[in-house]
Amino acid sequence: MHFQIWRPFTALFFMGKFDFSFLFNVYFAYIAVNKVETQVFSRERYADFLWLTVMLFLGCFLISSLIDLYFFTEPFLMGLIYVWCKRLPHE
Repeated sequence: MHFQIWRPFTALFFMGKFDFSFLFNVYFAYIAVNKVETQVFSRERYADFLWLTVMLFLGCFLISSLIDLYFFTEPFLMGLIYVWCKRLPHE
């Protein structure tokens, strides 16, 4: 087995075939990243947002390795949406 560091990143950014599900995932990716970055974490706490995304990425990567899930875009997005909903429940 070769050391292929690009595989986890392509598994994160792959959102499926170009269909309604793809458009839905792209929309939620934009909304979730934008809302968590701007509303939950301020400009002074950008390192916290980066730490959140790195930990979500590593968590999704480890869990997907254990259960043979090849693409983990949806769990990553659901993690971001979960953080957004827990921090700002009124929205």
